[in-house]
Amino acid sequence: MATIPIEVIVQDAETPVIPTPTPVDPFDPGENTNITVPETGAGIVDSNNGNSMSSPATIIVSIVIAILAIGAVVTLLVRKYNKRKISESGMTRQEKRAMAVTSTIAVLALTVLLGQLVVAGVVSPIATNAATDDTASDETELDVDSKITIIVTRTEDEDTTVATVKNTSTATSHQTFGYKVTASMEADATTANLYLNGDETSEYYIAPVSSEEDEALETNTWGYALAEESEDYLPIPLATNPITIAKGANNIDDEPVDIYYTIQVDKDLPAGTYTGTIEYTLTDNNFPSTLTIMQGMTTEICEDTFTPGNQVTDPVPTATLRDTRDDKTYTIAKLADGNCWMTQNLDLDLSTGTTLTPVDTDITEDWTPMRGTISFTGITVSGWDNSDTTPYSANPGDVYYYTSGTNENDIQYDSLTECEAAGHTDCAHYHAGNYYNWSAAVASNDSSAYVEGFSNANTSICPAGWRLPKSANTGSFIEGNEQITMVNSYDNILGEYFPYGPVGGYYNYLEGGFNIIRVAPLYLTRAGYVWPYPGVPQQQFNGGGSASRYWSSTISEYGAYELWMASNSLRPSQLDGRYHGYPVRCLTK
Repeated sequence: MATIPIEVIVQDAETPVIPTPTPVDPFDPGENTNITVPETGAGIVDSNNGNSMSSPATIIVSIVIAILAIGAVVTLLVRKYNKRKISESGMTRQEKRAMAVTSTIAVLALTVLLGQLVVAGVVSPIATNAATDDTASDETELDVDSKITIIVTRTEDEDTTVATVKNTSTATSHQTFGYKVTASMEADATTANLYLNGDETSEYYIAPVSSEEDEALETNTWGYALAEESEDYLPIPLATNPITIAKGANNIDDEPVDIYYTIQVDKDLPAGTYTGTIEYTLTDNNFPSTLTIMQGMTTEICEDTFTPGNQVTDPVPTATLRDTRDDKTYTIAKLADGNCWMTQNLDLDLSTGTTLTPVDTDITEDWTPMRGTISFTGITVSGWDNSDTTPYSANPGDVYYYTSGTNENDIQYDSLTECEAAGHTDCAHYHAGNYYNWSAAVASNDSSAYVEGFSNANTSICPAGWRLPKSANTGSFIEGNEQITMVNSYDNILGEYFPYGPVGGYYNYLEGGFNIIRVAPLYLTRAGYVWPYPGVPQQQFNGGGSASRYWSSTISEYGAYELWMASNSLRPSQLDGRYHGYPVRCLTK
């Protein structure tokens, strides 16, 4: 992490403000960029770093003078000592001269050696960039300026003045998921204001631009852009939600990272220095460490994260996040289709005494379920009705269907401990989760309003920031189907597609394909389903360990569409009654 002061020097042309000096690397003081803005009153842009440290030449000269002085004194003392010793001996004149010269040379050589050690110990420690990444190594390094300075010079004939500075860093990274450079205000900052003289109690400050992409800055605001010609500016966010200013999937060496800071001030803002602190961070392009809860996921976070290749053996960004509604945790992954998916089935119990809100759930208004989740064991689900419009959900307990590695039924474990005791390390992915009818899956007490074919519900039981996948578009059971796109993004899984009738079609598997979709990174679990029969109050649980179906948000006039995973085929946009109970997998909005 690199912490960089930013200062905006607001001055009137008649009374310039003297910048505050800042120490910099003596061997790399940086480029001085002075751009005089044309006659629009846009001020002066200056990215020069101040320097309160002595220059390298001054330091070296001082050390050399000190070395020579020491050498001269030592040489004189040795010559005097040798002269006395020679006079006391019986040496010839030539022997005396040789001894004096030899001793003098030896002393001078020793003096030079001491000087080299002094230079190595004094100069080298200074030759570091104060803003280099704290975790810098041969693999990861971010070199940045010690300070960002923008000088805004106002003239009398302009009401407002604008200035822009380009700040360039260099990044080196050889990480599994490529690299990502983020920027934010410093960790303890509560605002992105730049205060006069750094005084956060001052009534004078330059505020961040509004979050909307304005074509022009507002008065006394500042913002950033990632393109030189951009007229749209965004605010530098707080550390809890940093912005990505550069990323890539490949290794890099000294890759330039550019960001443009722009300021607009008016005549009434007092002249002086307005300061704040920005943090740049270089990490691998995985999910950010600040992402800890399901409800914290955003489209932007998913987009910013490394997208893996089309082999199931490729590195895949993953994270384990907590659902704030019940504190259960789920693994998530960014898959080859470019979307971020849950790689476990949803396990949320519904309760008539718990109201879900748009803050924690993918809904537009508060929702209190009219029925709580039914607990069951075995194959009988008591109390589940065949309603198409009202919510039902069921919890089978802590059941895991671990893949058998063949087309035979998967292995059932009745606890996580039992699964892990069998030597498996990825048991959590095979949790059965809960079963929801379509009304419960879309978080509705009355889903009868959904009647338009191939439309999609805009709410779901998923955590806020997540949603149900879309199954189909009008006229095609494949185009727009996010479930099948996710699977088909990987090679060696699906074979030919065979369409049939008004309920879609199916894919056959390539050799081994059915086994591949049940392991990392997809983990599609054969968790079975609740299969109600009209008029029968004791509904039946089927298919545990042998088949599974996953709800989508897409409906038809007669039911809803799901992904049906059987041992001999994968059926996208399979149409069934909404009263069935299927697992739910969510993806980011």
